[in-house]
Amino acid sequence: HQFKTILSRPVYEDTRVLRNPPPEIIVIDVIDNSYLIAVRPWVKTLEYATVRAAVTEKLMAALNANGLTIPQPQMEVRIYSTSRAGQ
Repeated sequence: HQFKTILSRPVYEDTRVLRNPPPEIIVIDVIDNSYLIAVRPWVKTLEYATVRAAVTEKLMAALNANGLTIPQPQMEVRIYSTSRAGQ
């Protein structure tokens, strides 16, 4: 599970993340040819928002550094002409 190695480094590097219980990095669903991965580090309640923001930023950097990107939703738009030739 290469993704667990990539995602665990930023989590464990943050000293505010508690070691007990250990952080969870798990696949929680498979949706539309993709995986929904949960990263759940335990932190002190008062530090939750700042740790979440910091770890999320580091997780994105780790994914990018390893050539993994998060695809953005795409929509295909087709425009059909209703006019008739010669009119």
